[in-house]
Amino acid sequence: MKTFDVGALQLIAEAISGTIDFPESAIYDRVVVQQGIDKQLDELKHVHDGIVHMLVEVGRAISADLDLAPDISSRLNVVFFPQLGYMITMPNISEEGSTTESESRSTRHTEAPVGMSSLYEGPDWTMQFFTQNAFYYKHPKTRALDEEIGDVFGQMIGWWCLF
Repeated sequence: MKTFDVGALQLIAEAISGTIDFPESAIYDRVVVQQGIDKQLDELKHVHDGIVHMLVEVGRAISADLDLAPDISSRLNVVFFPQLGYMITMPNISEEGSTTESESRSTRHTEAPVGMSSLYEGPDWTMQFFTQNAFYYKHPKTRALDEEIGDVFGQMIGWWCLF
């Protein structure tokens, strides 16, 4: 019987544990690389970690640019959807039940069904789609985010796949 090299196995285990972030891997249900392994990946993680704060700030900037009343600006949100990008959301202020579920799930409409209306629709806003609860718009600032930042999480996944 051949002998087993325990030292080699320990080196492999140390290399794996020094590369893979096991707690983050459990959260994302995929292999996540530790910080400090790749500078570009670390930069993407930094942007990703600050994205919620950044989206709030962009929403505030859009509200300030439009000089929106507090009751409207407090309901304006900027969100991100993979493959669709960054968008402004505004609540649907129509009466509940005024549309059917099939109407509310439709996408890429340029006009909402009768009985549905957005709380506010600003200049340079292009409606992308709507649900029973909200309208989703593109705006010059959200288009700029699409081009400048893009899908940070998707980029991180791409880097993780390289390791």
